[in-house]
Amino acid sequence: MWAVAEMMRSAQGAAVVDTRIWAAAWKVVHGTDKPGETADTEALARAAAARVKAAREGLLGDDPEELLAQAGKGLHAIDGGADEAFTEEQLDAVRELAAELGDAALLSTGNIRKRVSCRTATAGLLRDTVQAEWAESVGSLT
Repeated sequence: MWAVAEMMRSAQGAAVVDTRIWAAAWKVVHGTDKPGETADTEALARAAAARVKAAREGLLGDDPEELLAQAGKGLHAIDGGADEAFTEEQLDAVRELAAELGDAALLSTGNIRKRVSCRTATAGLLRDTVQAEWAESVGSLT
């Protein structure tokens, strides 16, 4: 970071690295307009928002980490509803869609239904499972 800021300072003929130069260097190195914000902090914030959403929807019980792990690995709803099962191929297609979107938080039942031709309820389960996987993988970064 400092090397980029120094290079920019020198190129601009400035005497010191000021906040304007530091912000420009931050954008070059981290890709964001806000110094202090990185791809990792953005991913952590999105994962936290997904966990809050799951809690508000009553999907978390006494052990949130265990339930998120189960949701990310299972082929059924968290409550085990077998009538809402989906295939591993559908799950892989939704994982691929999340990767294309750049974040599982951007998944919707509509874009999942278009990708895998399924019912809305199944699309919701696929979305929740992939979002839980992403939240678990981001949580492992901390």
